[in-house]
Amino acid sequence: MVLSLRPATSEDAAFSFQVYASTRADEMSVVPWSEEEKRSFLEMQFNAQRASYLQNRPQAEWLVVMRDELAIGRMIVDRSADEICLMDIALLPEHRNAGVGSKFIKELMAEAEAVLVGAQGADQVLAGIGGKAARCLVVASMDVAPFDRQSRAFCATSAGCVTGSPRQTPWPCKAPDAAFR
Repeated sequence: MVLSLRPATSEDAAFSFQVYASTRADEMSVVPWSEEEKRSFLEMQFNAQRASYLQNRPQAEWLVVMRDELAIGRMIVDRSADEICLMDIALLPEHRNAGVGSKFIKELMAEAEAVLVGAQGADQVLAGIGGKAARCLVVASMDVAPFDRQSRAFCATSAGCVTGSPRQTPWPCKAPDAAFR
């Protein structure tokens, strides 16, 4: 089994919606709506999310998570000189709880450690936490089971993951679960 990422194309739009909708299945199972109403609601939410991501982070990289030749999820990452932001990662239900999402999150954390922290030094990064100098891997959405959907921000340092935020964000900055250490 080979896990990889490839750039998303316009042909992946239906698949991306399928992945998004799968992350909302539990919520949709308890609302008294018809299937058509549920789909309409999910399409509205999906389109709003996409528009927001494109407006707020137009340079973000939209990726398809692959297992061998099979598309199994999506991942959206925005890289800048001082931040690597994992905006979204989601897998189809049958591919969750197998370490796939964790693999890619850990790779981004290692990249942040090597690129962002390595360029500046861990002491400077730690001193900047809470201020404009912090270098962080920001995880803005966690839709990969078994993790909850609360947003998190992780700062990569040589000391491991610590709480911090590189800038004001609309999501809370929380310490990572033990699974990320």
